[in-house]
Amino acid sequence: MEFTLTIIFPSVILAIAVVFDLLYKKFPNYLFLIFALVALGTKGILVGFPGFWVLLVIPLGLTLFYLKILGAGDVKLIFVLAVLIDVVVFEILLYSVVWGGMLGLTSALFHGKIKDLISNMKAMIFYRIKPYKLNFIPYTVCLSFAWLTHLFLKQRGVLTW
Repeated sequence: MEFTLTIIFPSVILAIAVVFDLLYKKFPNYLFLIFALVALGTKGILVGFPGFWVLLVIPLGLTLFYLKILGAGDVKLIFVLAVLIDVVVFEILLYSVVWGGMLGLTSALFHGKIKDLISNMKAMIFYRIKPYKLNFIPYTVCLSFAWLTHLFLKQRGVLTW
């Protein structure tokens, strides 16, 4: 049953979230409510209610939302993942930043906006100016690639948790 809880549920939730993000650029509240109830219910019944890690994710997610780094739907999705996969959510967040950077660079190269990307980076680093948006990259895609990266590394024996 632990396999279902820690592998299947997060995979299905991320797949559904990606579809909604790509089609509608939103993660609906009703889906969040369903996923949160399923996550809290299954985790609570089968393993024990989540605790400390979920409490750490809430302020982190809200901070990223208020800094306009993540959207509200992304924060809600990260909360649901934290309930299901506990501390691994921080690893997923780290991988998602790497995937976001790689996808952003690829998108800029593909659309011929590499100079704009460099200008944006300079503005953010040296002048603390908020950059303008070059392209839309759904963060759920980055989270999904991060999840797949985690599963791949765990299956290969690189990760032990």
